[in-house]
Amino acid sequence: MKNRRGLGPLLITTLVFAAGFLVAPPTGGVAHAGGPVERHGWTVGLATRVGRADVELHGAPADLDWARGASPEFRVGKMLGDHWMIGLQERQWMNEGGLAGYKVRGNVQNFGLLLTSFPGSTKNMASGIFLQVGGGIAHGRLSALEPYEGGANEWGETYELVEKHDAKGWGASAAAGYEFRIASHFAAGVSTTYNYLEFDDEIYDRVEFFTGGLNLNWYF
Repeated sequence: MKNRRGLGPLLITTLVFAAGFLVAPPTGGVAHAGGPVERHGWTVGLATRVGRADVELHGAPADLDWARGASPEFRVGKMLGDHWMIGLQERQWMNEGGLAGYKVRGNVQNFGLLLTSFPGSTKNMASGIFLQVGGGIAHGRLSALEPYEGGANEWGETYELVEKHDAKGWGASAAAGYEFRIASHFAAGVSTTYNYLEFDDEIYDRVEFFTGGLNLNWYF
């Protein structure tokens, strides 16, 4: 029997970010911050976002409350000309909910190919616009934790892992955002993502999560 956690779509409010999000190297580029983004041959990117998930599990308790969670991301890519980039991404969504004094942790991951388009002109501020689509392998994990007897162990942990379940499937994603040039090799900005994961598993069925937050790219 399916129990769908219908959480509704996320209306993502773009986060306000500080101009000092990244401290640029002391030479080469600080004076040029704010100009067109320079994208060199390779890139490594990080992102930290938050968002809501619509989780569909087989036979899940109806009172699990873990809809809003964190969504970290790591990616590496190679530029193909001035307007396209091909790469790999690993994007997660994670949270935990309480149930009758116990904890249930949920984590899903989407790992696969990522294609990024930079449709704007490379000569002005429109260079910061980017669109992404990707797809690949999905992984899901559910972990059950129970309280330690006596309140905590010797390391101060109050819960211990008693059971975990892993699932595999496939996933697809899309994203849109804008980044500002910080230095000749760095850019920071904001983005939103949509992620769909489907599993062939006795517990996990389907997960959608919508996130928004900050992203950072190093071009070299």
